[in-house]
Amino acid sequence: MKTWIIFVLLVVATPLQACIAKTLPDLNKLEQYTQIYIAQVTGVVLTDYQKLRKESIENGKDQYWFSDITLNHQVNAILSKSIKGKTEILTVHNITGCAIGIPSTGMYGLFFVNKFGKVIPIYENEGKLYYDYLIKVSG
Repeated sequence: MKTWIIFVLLVVATPLQACIAKTLPDLNKLEQYTQIYIAQVTGVVLTDYQKLRKESIENGKDQYWFSDITLNHQVNAILSKSIKGKTEILTVHNITGCAIGIPSTGMYGLFFVNKFGKVIPIYENEGKLYYDYLIKVSG
């Protein structure tokens, strides 16, 4: 009976922690974004990954962390073009969400920032998705 209860808890709890869909900006509600801009990534720090790996190593487990939920990470970027709102030339954002890619330095991204400061990026290596969003917000 105890094993059955643990199994049921695992089956029910696991989907609640997973991402259902990729985090994307809502093109039908662009008014919710105070800033939309194109910027080139100049640095990336995997802040939560570092923290989890450090704790794991300190506990003697040396575990790697993988998830469809993108762990919090810092992205530094330099402005290329502001599409909406006033954007600083140099930006630093903490980013997290579902299936958000980790960019490489030198890569360009389209950044959507809401009134709470949450950032949803789409990077050029996402191909058609990036260019579709770029066309829709530029036109």
